[in-house]
Amino acid sequence: MSPDQPNAATGVNSAVGSALGRQSVMDTRPEVLWLRVEAALTVVPLIASLVAGTEDRGGIVADVVTCWLALPPETRDRYRNLAGSGSSGLEQFGWDYIDAVEQRFVPEGEAMAGVSAETAEQAAYARWHGHLGRIRPARACANSFPMVR
Repeated sequence: MSPDQPNAATGVNSAVGSALGRQSVMDTRPEVLWLRVEAALTVVPLIASLVAGTEDRGGIVADVVTCWLALPPETRDRYRNLAGSGSSGLEQFGWDYIDAVEQRFVPEGEAMAGVSAETAEQAAYARWHGHLGRIRPARACANSFPMVR
C-alpha cells in the first residue's frame, strides 16, 4: 500500500477527527464523543470508496450521530434490542442510514441488474454526492431513515 492510499484505520481516524472537530456540531459530552467514534467505525469502512474527503466522511459520521440522538428513546431501544449484548444499537442504525442513502436516489422500480459495474459505481457516487449536498448546510436529520418497527 502506498503512502497516498491510506488504509481503512487511517480513514476512520481521519473521519473521527473531522467529526469531533466540527465546531458547528461539536458536543463534548463523553457519551456523544463515544457515539461518534462508534459511528465512524461502523460507516467509514462502508463508504470509504464512495466518499473520499475526510471532511465529508466526518460530516456523515456527525450526521449519523445527530440522527441517532434525534430518534425517540423507544426506537433507540429497539435498535439496542436487535443488537443485543449491551450494544448501543448505533451500528445497526448506521447500516440503516447507509441503506437509506443508497436507496433514496434510486427511482421506484429502477433495476440495477444488468447495468455495468461502472454505471452502478457512478450511480453510487451520485447518491452520496447528493446526500452530502443536503447535509452540509444544515447537518439536520430529516427523520427519513427506516426505523425498526
